[in-house]
Amino acid sequence: MKDAREQRGQDIAKVAVIAKRADGSFAVPSMSGNGKYIVKMDGDKPSCSCPDCDNGFKCKHIFAVEFTMKRETTQHADGSTTVTETVEIKATSRKTYTQDWPAYNAAQVNEGDQFQRLLSDLCEGINNVPQTGKGRPKLLMSDVVFSAVFKVYSTFSCRRFISDLRGAEESGFIRRHHTTTAYSSIWKTRN
Repeated sequence: MKDAREQRGQDIAKVAVIAKRADGSFAVPSMSGNGKYIVKMDGDKPSCSCPDCDNGFKCKHIFAVEFTMKRETTQHADGSTTVTETVEIKATSRKTYTQDWPAYNAAQVNEGDQFQRLLSDLCEGINNVPQTGKGRPKLLMSDVVFSAVFKVYSTFSCRRFISDLRGAEESGFIRRHHTTTAYSSIWKTRN
């Protein structure tokens, strides 16, 4: 991001005529219209006759000269003008980190199983209200919550998710009941 002096220097370079003098210095017009400042581009330490540069800052006039030096204007025989600007591209270094691939692969391979274990442990704390009366057996609230959360985690549709739910049942994370045979049982349950 450009600082204010650099931005003002670029603005000056766009609108002002910056003349190169015989001694190699540059005359930069004051934007207030009161004279010109002399900029010397001596190596790594350019200087300017303005008060800002006297105070130790790289002033807008030095930036204006730098932008002008990067820009080349060509007058063609037909009266047209071509302005070519040289753009400076600075390379950025990227910080890279080593990857522990065996640990990463193990985490990826075991993520689903570990998720089910943790989710099952969380759902054990859910109060399952015992069924009273007759009728179709109600699903345990802990199984309903486990199934719903696991389904969202899987990102599968209800029909495609049933095979994962059967796997959770075989692993003992939910109790055996009709949720794994009728995919709509879990999603329509109201206890």
